[in-house]
Amino acid sequence: MLIDQTAFRERGLSTDTTILGGYAIERTLEAVRDGGLLGTGAVRRAGLVGPGLDFADKDAGYDFYPVQSIQPFALLDALARLGLAAPDGAALATFDVNPRINDHLAAAAAGAAAGAPYRLALPRNTDLPWNDRLAAYWERLGDAVGQATGDFAAPPNAGNVRTRGVAVRPEVVRSIAPRDLNIVLQRLDPLPAGERFDLIVATDVLVYYDIFEQSLALANVAAMLRPEGIFVSNTSVVPLPGIPLAQAGQARVSYMPVPGQGEVHDVLTWYRRE
Repeated sequence: MLIDQTAFRERGLSTDTTILGGYAIERTLEAVRDGGLLGTGAVRRAGLVGPGLDFADKDAGYDFYPVQSIQPFALLDALARLGLAAPDGAALATFDVNPRINDHLAAAAAGAAAGAPYRLALPRNTDLPWNDRLAAYWERLGDAVGQATGDFAAPPNAGNVRTRGVAVRPEVVRSIAPRDLNIVLQRLDPLPAGERFDLIVATDVLVYYDIFEQSLALANVAAMLRPEGIFVSNTSVVPLPGIPLAQAGQARVSYMPVPGQGEVHDVLTWYRRE
C-alpha cells in the first residue's frame, strides 16, 4: 500500500514529520551512493525543503514530548552514517516559510553556540508492525550525530510506546542554517559555483502543489544545485524542457505490513543536475 499523497492537497500545509521520513531518506541516499552518483565525502552543502516541526505523533496521537524538528538531524545523521558527508561535516540549509519552524531552528543554533546539545525524543508505537529494517533504524537514529540518552518514561495513558532520547552534538546543530524561502517562488540566487548545493531533499512538500507550481520548484532547486548535484523527493515530477534536471532513479521503501492491504511503502525519486 503506497502512502496516499493525494490527501495532502486539500488539507493545508502541515508542519509535522515522522521517523519514517528519515528512514526513507537514508535508504534512498544509500541507493544513490551505491549507484555512484554521490561518492565518499561528496556532500559539503545540503539543503532541506520543509524541515518540519513535530508537536504530536500523527499516527498514535500522543504529545508528551517537547516540540522538536527531527528531519534536519535525521538527514545529517544519514549523511554521516553513509560516509557521504564531507570530512569536516556537511552544512545544512533548511528552507521554509513558517516562522515558527525557522525560529525554532534558529533558537537551537543559538543554544548550540553556547554549548547546548539539541535533545530529540524518538517515539515508537510498538503496536505498529514495523519491519525489521525500520525498527533497526529507530534503534540507531541519531548515533552518528549525537549520543543516546536512554529511554525515558512515557505517561501511563500513552499506550504501548517506547521513546529513545538523543542529544545531538552542538557542532552538528550549529551546522544548520534556517532560511525563510518559498521553494516555488524563490531561490538563493545568485549562488557562486563554490556555494551551490551538492544535495537538496524535499519530502511531503511538492505534493501540496499543482504541476505548474512543482515545475517552478524544480527550476529553483536546479538553480541552486551544482552540476551533477542530486535532488531527492517522494513526489515524482517530470522536469519540463529547459529545467536541467534528469530523473536518475527511484527507491521503493517499505515500512510495515498491513493485514489485507499489503505493505505500507513510499517511493522516492532522485534527479541529477545536468
